[in-house]
Order: sequence, then C-alpha cells, then structure tokens
Amino acid sequence: MTTDRTTRLPAVAAGANGFRALISEAWEATAVVADDVEPSTREAAFTLVLEAMLRKHAPPSTVAPAVPNDDQPSDDIIDVLYATPGQRSEAIASYLEIAGTDAEALYDVAGPAPQLRRVPHLECGTEQQAHRSIALLVCAGRTAIALDTGTEHIREAVVRLTGANLDPVPVLDGAKEFSLRGRPDSPNRLVRLTGWGLGAARDAAQGFVWL
Repeated sequence: MTTDRTTRLPAVAAGANGFRALISEAWEATAVVADDVEPSTREAAFTLVLEAMLRKHAPPSTVAPAVPNDDQPSDDIIDVLYATPGQRSEAIASYLEIAGTDAEALYDVAGPAPQLRRVPHLECGTEQQAHRSIALLVCAGRTAIALDTGTEHIREAVVRLTGANLDPVPVLDGAKEFSLRGRPDSPNRLVRLTGWGLGAARDAAQGFVWL
C-alpha cells in the first residue's frame, strides 16, 4: 500500500500542473481581445478555447501512469480517435455549429485528417481574405477532431486551393483570430484559434454552406 500511494501522488500532482498550464495557455490565447471586449465576452471566449484544447490528448508528462492492482485489471490505453468519416463529420459539424451534411460539403473526411474542399466563394475578396478563410477553416477542422495545426498545414491548403505558394505567417502573425507558437524561424509553427478566431471560423463556415 505504501508503494502504491507514493507512486500515485507525483502523478496526480503532474496532472494538476498540466491542467493549470492548459488553463493559463487558453487565457493567454484570449489576451488579444481583452482590450476590445467586455470581461464577460472574454470569459466566454476563454471557455470555448479551453474546451477545444481539452479535446486533445493530455501530453505524456501529465498522464498518470497506470498502476495495476488486484482489484482493477490493467487496461490498454483507450483509443479516443475519430476513427470513421461519420465521427469526423459529426465532430466538425458540432464545432462549427453546422449540419453534418454541410461539414461534408466543406471537408473531405475520408482520411484521418480532414481536407478543406474548394467550395464556391472561397476565393472571393482579396487574396489575403481568401488565405485568412482557408487558415480559419483548416484550423477549425483539425481542432474539431483533436489534431494540432501547423503553419505547413495551412500553406499546403492554400497551395492546393489557390495555387499560391506563400508563407502563411504574415496573415496569421498579429491577427486576433490566431495564436502562434514556436520560434519565428521555425518552418512549421503551431497555430491555434483564439476565441475570436473560433467565432470567425464559424461565421466563415456558415457563410460558405448557407449561401
């Protein structure tokens, strides 16, 4: 009993620390809108960002190791992947607040990572506006099924849909819809939607499928 208790306590502490870090990161992601909105609006955005982040697997350092005992069988790691196209389209539809058929009209969900489709009006407006819409929807589609998004995912989508092979960072950096992580010289930086960005992604998705 002593060994079991001393093994579990550090793991529980690590999990608590990891959760606090997630809360801190989600709150930081809403800092870009803090001066422009009411505190209640920022809190609502923080809740949306935190919910999206909690969809992801906890990093290995925050997962308490399984300690088998005589009372509880040792289980394999639970598989939480969105393993079927139906599961992926449902998750995206829920995240973007659109119908499942609309999610499938926006994304090819046949593979494990959703691919944004070329939809009508996607390239309307300026080149920068088109790239922004693509970035919003790529991030949203991947976040909905607990996948991280890198700047390279966005660049590849822009190339595929518009033919423009451009660095997406100038569109993302400093924009209130996105939170960039990683070194400025990194070839594939982490991109996350802020609470403001989630609202913009939902508006974009609904605009494309309801036109």
